[in-house]
Amino acid sequence: MNSPRWAACSFLVLSVLSALDARAAPVVGAPTQDANGVLHYPVTSSYQASAPNDLRVLLPKTPGVGQRRFLCVLPVEAGTQSAFGDPMESVRVLGVADALHLTVVVPAFSIVPWYGDHATDPTVQQESYFVNDIVPTLETLYPETPGQAGPAVRLLLGFSKSGNGAMSLILRHSQAFHAAAAWDAPLNQPLLVSGLLMNSVFGTQANYDSYAIPKLLPLHASEFPSPPRLWLGGYSSQGAWRNDMIAAHQSMLALGMSHAWVDGPQRPHRWDSGWLAEAIAFLDQAAPAQLFDAGTDGGNDAGDAGDAGDASGGAGGTGSAGGTSNTGSTSGAGGTSGAGGTSSAGGAGGAGSAGGAGGTAEGKTAGSGDDGCACRSGARDARSSALTPWLLALAAWGVNRSSRARRRVMGRGAVRGRQGSVSESP
Repeated sequence: MNSPRWAACSFLVLSVLSALDARAAPVVGAPTQDANGVLHYPVTSSYQASAPNDLRVLLPKTPGVGQRRFLCVLPVEAGTQSAFGDPMESVRVLGVADALHLTVVVPAFSIVPWYGDHATDPTVQQESYFVNDIVPTLETLYPETPGQAGPAVRLLLGFSKSGNGAMSLILRHSQAFHAAAAWDAPLNQPLLVSGLLMNSVFGTQANYDSYAIPKLLPLHASEFPSPPRLWLGGYSSQGAWRNDMIAAHQSMLALGMSHAWVDGPQRPHRWDSGWLAEAIAFLDQAAPAQLFDAGTDGGNDAGDAGDAGDASGGAGGTGSAGGTSNTGSTSGAGGTSGAGGTSSAGGAGGAGSAGGAGGTAEGKTAGSGDDGCACRSGARDARSSALTPWLLALAAWGVNRSSRARRRVMGRGAVRGRQGSVSESP
C-alpha cells in the first residue's frame, strides 16, 4: 500500500467528517442600549435557526466585590413578546442589579421556550443554545477582573414554562448553575402535552423523558443537599399550577432534596405579579459572591458550563462568542453552591416586612430538621412587591437573618391545605 497516498486519503476523509460535524460559533453583534440602560446584543446561532435573537443585559452601576453573578431570567414567550409582562422590565424596576450587584440577563428564543433540545430538528436546540452559546458568550463579554475574580455564579429564575426550564436546567447541569427559583410552573408533567406546545420543542415522548421533572428529581436528588439551592413559589390557580408545585415539593421531601417552598398567596400568572422580589432574595442568599485571588478561577472558563453534550447527546464542542472554545466539559463553577450559611424560606420574615414580598415565615430552616425543606404556608400579605433598591437589599438581608427567628416547624409529610394553613397528609 502506498503510505503517502493512504495518508492523503485518510486526511481527506477526516477533513470531510470534521467539516460535517463542525458547528459555527454563535455570532454576537455590537450592542445597542435602550433608554433604561439595558444592552441589546443580537445573537445568531444555528441552534436557533440561524436567525438573530435578542440577548438583553442589565449591568449594575457599581460592580460588586467578589465573583461575578449572573441572574438569568428565563423568558416564557418566544422572542421578546410580553403578554405575561416583560421579564427584564419587571426585574429592572426592583433595582436588583444595583442593590445586589447582579448582572441581569434575559435571552430570547425563536419559538416558545421549553428549554430542551428537539429530538431531530437541529434548529430547535434550546438547552444547547442557552448552555453552550449564551453562557460562554457572557463569559466572553464580561470576563473576570481583579475586583471580580473567580468562577461566575449563575442563577436561574423563571415561572410557568420557564420555571420548568429553570428546574430542568439546574437538575441536568447542577455544577454549571448555582441556584434556581421557579413559581407557578408545570413541574409535574410526565407526558408530552401537545396543548402546552411541547411537541415543537421536544419532538418525541422518548426525548421529553430526559427533561420531565418527575423523572429528573430521583435521578439528581443526591446533588441537592443542604443548604437549599432550589426555591418553589406559589400559584395563579389550583390547576395552573398549584397542584404541580405541590407535587414537586412532595417529591423533593420524599427524596430528601433540600429546597425552599412557599405556597401562596394566589397571584396573577405574570412576571410582575409579586413573586420576583422574594425569589431573587432567595437566590441572592443561596449563592453569594465569594472572594478569589485574581487569576484563580477554580477551574471555570467560558466553556466549562457547556456540559449539555453529556446530558443531551452531543451539544458539547461548539464554539462560543469571541472565539473561545467550548470544550463541553463539566463546569467547575465554584462547586456545589450554598456558601454563606443557612438559607431561610426565600424572603421569609425580612422580605415580608420589607415590602410585602411574603408575609410572616412559617417554615423551618433547611437542614435544621430531617426533611430538608424551608417551607411556608400561604402568605397573608398579597401586595405587589415593587421594592425600591434599599428595601430589596433589606429583604435579602432578612432572608439570612430570619433563619435565627422563631418559626413554626412543619414536620415531614405535611402538605398544604387552604391558603395560609397546613394540613397533615393522610
